[in-house]
Amino acid sequence: MTVQQGLLLLILAGTLAAFISERWRYDVIALSSLMLCVVTGLIAPGVAFDGLSSPAVLTVIGVLLMAQAVTVSGYIDRAARQLSRHLKRDSSVLAALCLTGAALSAVMNNVGALAIMMPIALGICRRRRMAPGLVLMPLSFATLLGGMVTAIGTPPNLIISQLRERWMGAPFGFFDFTRLGLPIALAGIAWLVLVGYRVIPAGNRKRRGDDGEEAEAAIEEAPGDFLIELVVEPDGLLEGMSLAAAEADLGIRLHTVVRGSVRLFGRRQNLQLAANDIIVVEASLPVIEGLVARDGVSVRGAMPADGRLVAAVITPSSIAVGSNLHSLDLEARWGVEVVAAARAERRVEGRLADAAFGIGDVLLFSGPSDAIATALSDLSCLPVAGRELPMRGRRSPLPLFVFAAAILISAFGWLPAQVSFIGAALLLGISGTISRRDVLSNINWSIVIMLAALIPVGQALESTGTARLLAHGLASLAAPGGPLLLLALTLLITLVLTPLLNNAATVLLVAPIVAEAATGAGYSPDTFLMAVAISASTDFLTPIGHHNNALIMGPGGYRFGDYWRPGLPLTLIVCALVLWLAPLFWPF
Repeated sequence: MTVQQGLLLLILAGTLAAFISERWRYDVIALSSLMLCVVTGLIAPGVAFDGLSSPAVLTVIGVLLMAQAVTVSGYIDRAARQLSRHLKRDSSVLAALCLTGAALSAVMNNVGALAIMMPIALGICRRRRMAPGLVLMPLSFATLLGGMVTAIGTPPNLIISQLRERWMGAPFGFFDFTRLGLPIALAGIAWLVLVGYRVIPAGNRKRRGDDGEEAEAAIEEAPGDFLIELVVEPDGLLEGMSLAAAEADLGIRLHTVVRGSVRLFGRRQNLQLAANDIIVVEASLPVIEGLVARDGVSVRGAMPADGRLVAAVITPSSIAVGSNLHSLDLEARWGVEVVAAARAERRVEGRLADAAFGIGDVLLFSGPSDAIATALSDLSCLPVAGRELPMRGRRSPLPLFVFAAAILISAFGWLPAQVSFIGAALLLGISGTISRRDVLSNINWSIVIMLAALIPVGQALESTGTARLLAHGLASLAAPGGPLLLLALTLLITLVLTPLLNNAATVLLVAPIVAEAATGAGYSPDTFLMAVAISASTDFLTPIGHHNNALIMGPGGYRFGDYWRPGLPLTLIVCALVLWLAPLFWPF
């Protein structure tokens, strides 16, 4: 091992540890890794930012822009709602949602497909009185499966295609991924619809009460338990009651008690509530509403008399990620307030306004409908419950036709994918379908920057010989079992690293090593590169690996341990199909 190889392995180990810790943003970690490689001489300064011109990065930008334009057009939304009205059985509705989500994900990024489908799914759940937890996890998994089907379905596919072009002179074709991805997607969706949804914990599958009325207010529709600040009223229900008694009698959980400006600590049995105490309570919104109606407490904040409340989930591109209510200053900027928040299984310390938000948290917005619509658009938050908000932009079929044309141009190889999709976005910009504001605000720049920063780091694996060094170790380990064992190890390594890093980062780090190992052993790299792409999208065991799984956690009312129940069998199905089909399509 040379000094350069040792330095690069040390940097990569630190990068891996930083990703696992989740203390910093992905893009910050990736840029730090890139800068360390430049400072130590592993990457030449002149090529440090070549990743920004990478075809994979440019294609991601183009697809994100097109996905936004298609979403604003509203046609997919209307088509999905019309389809749901003609389906009678819950299993048929679930199948239709999963197939539609997978189809969308095949031609746009996974998060964009879920962003289109989740409000539709939740609306269908309300009308049919189905539990959101019954639908959202299969839908999220279906969008991940759909991303495996085409070259543009997910960043790992784009990266693998670009890496093959660099190593072998030609990229994978647009539909090369379909041969392996389509059977896997169909088999996976069949599992989810026929069996998978049945193993979701029973608490997430309970039907809503069948009272013959559709709830209209977000306070009745919003899923999960919310945090909300209440004020103990004089001579009210809670005055003089101990924390333990309040929790036991009222079915709530008390996190914080503030008296004056002092936060109180003590044994819950001994600490008694007094008039004008501010308490942070966690409970379902109907329970909180019932508590407030008993004249014992009041909501601290603006609860509008006309019921204009909207629950919205924080997406990966939202500026609310890592922020709190103080830093967002919602009332001054948009004239709205957040009166409650549902956090994805993170411990609550202090006041609601001090809590840092994360991906998948659900916020309950209060204010005028137009102001809430503007705030949600600016914050990149996705409405999941509440009154229907006006959509920005005008409805036009043009984005659908332009997107379809860009896909065909790329699929037939008439133009490179990055040119066709950036050109399509430019055409929509000239026509006014995409505004300049949308171009800047609706791109997940964190993913773009991370990709651009890690591409040179991945190239450093090759230029320093580190990929060859690690590949020799991997090939030696797999030698007794031949190519099938090497393929199985490729799947295992990628599956383990993806939840810890990120699917794109995993591909950039694993693909050079696996390709070198396959070439050194005399096998075709294609089989193993396809396995890396597929397994990087096989992230069904936790809510932390892929943003889609985090997005549904709050709206679906899921817990961390709920994902593996339907996800583990699905993962085994995907791996079995890769081991069987990949060598048939791309012989060793």
